[in-house]
Order: sequence, then structure tokens, then C-alpha cells
Amino acid sequence: ENSFTEPEWENESSSYDNDVEENELNNRKEIEQFINENNINNTTSIGEESSGQRAENIFEEIVHHAQTYKIYNFKFQDSLVNGNQKEFFRLLELLADYNQQNTHAQVKWHGMYIFREPTSSSDREWELLSKSCASLEVGVENFHQRVRYDMGKKFSDEAILYHLRQAARYNILVWVLIITGYHDETEEEHNYNLQWIKKHTEFAGKIIFRMGTGLAILPNTYLGNHAEELGIKTSEDSYWQWTSELNGSTQKSRAKWCIELLETMRENGFNFL
Repeated sequence: ENSFTEPEWENESSSYDNDVEENELNNRKEIEQFINENNINNTTSIGEESSGQRAENIFEEIVHHAQTYKIYNFKFQDSLVNGNQKEFFRLLELLADYNQQNTHAQVKWHGMYIFREPTSSSDREWELLSKSCASLEVGVENFHQRVRYDMGKKFSDEAILYHLRQAARYNILVWVLIITGYHDETEEEHNYNLQWIKKHTEFAGKIIFRMGTGLAILPNTYLGNHAEELGIKTSEDSYWQWTSELNGSTQKSRAKWCIELLETMRENGFNFL
């Protein structure tokens, strides 16, 4: 079984473990409060099949659960939110009308989302989202545009700020997924992420960062198949214990970057998991 081996940090920061334990407890209390206030525990999932359904069919399923079982929170487990935009907008309109007529028992949903360029979005989209959406989960992955583009996340810095400001304006929580230590990420690019967090404290309390386990180089993936030409030296012991001949990246240096990100989030008032 492949598992992440925790580096030894005694000489780096003797108080870090206690600080992180206390901070994680505080973060979890705040997040649990949000979950309880929005009844997210009482949630029904809408599965993969919904991406091919018409808006009316999904709406009828949601209403059935709400009226029959008193379930008002739904999580989309598929790409509906990122798929057919015509059907998605129609669903948003149906939910907005339903919630306007059922103010005592409104339905809310949670799902994945893509930050499109501002020219491909509109205030109308966010206004409709605000009528039924409780939270969105977005794979930003990295705030440095060069790294993000290399990952295949083809949305600009301007798109990130536009959508986060729209979400804050309409009181929609955004879960921001972050990966630190991409295979060719440099110290300068890592520091850009730290500075972004420090600069944009306007979003503290509006977003929750979700950190991954670090970049794993898996077999039969692009990075795995092109490891040699990319200067990546993989390990037979763990998918996470790779090193880079290009920038000197190691598991220990990536863990250090992760700690720096978490500490910067904490110091600037952001919640994270």
C-alpha cells in the first residue's frame, strides 16, 4: 500500500504540531457550524446519470425528495454543473421559481464548478445560482497562472477574482482545491501563492481551502508516462516520493511548501481542510 511518509520536522519548528492541531480544531468548529446552519448533513446525492438528463427530470427528482422525505439539500456527484449549460440554466430557473413559492422549505444544492472567463459568464448566472446554490467546489489548484495552465486549468487570474467576488457578493461558499508542489513548480511560483493569499484577505470567511495529499506520479498518466523526459525520478516505495531533476523538488521540500501555505492561510484568517 502506498502512503505518504511524514517528514521529520523537529528541527524546523518545534511548536508547529501543537499550533496546527489547535488551528485544525478551530477550523473544523467553524466549518461544522456552517454545515449545521445549512443542514448539509441531511443531504441526498444526485448521481452520475444526471449529467445526461433534462433539467425538468432532475428538478422533478429534487422536488420528490423534498416533498416526500423532507430532504432539502442535494449534492451533485457528476459534471451537470459543468456540462450542458442550456439545461443547467433551465434547472436554475426551475429551482429559483420553486424556492420563491416555497420560502418555508427551500431546496439547496452543492456541486463542482468551473471558473470560465468573465466574458463567458454573467451577473444573471450568479443571480440564479444564489437562489438555490449553497456551495461550489472549484479545482483552482494553483494561483500562479503558468502552473495552472500547465495542469490543464485554462482559466485566467482575472477569472478567479471575478468568480470569487461574485460568489462573495451572492453569499455562496466556495471550496477552493489547492495542490502544492507541481512537478515543475518553482520557489518563485510557490511564493506567488503565498502572496496571493496575503493580498486577498477579502475572501477570508468566504472560501474554504481544501488541500490535497500532494502530487502523486501515478502509472499510465501523462506525468507517469513522460517522467524521464520531464526530469522526474519516481520511487517504487510510494507514488508521492518522486524527485525532480529540473527544480530539485523532493517530498520533504513539497511538505515544507504545504506547511507554509497552511500557515499563511491561518495567519490571514482563512479556513482550510
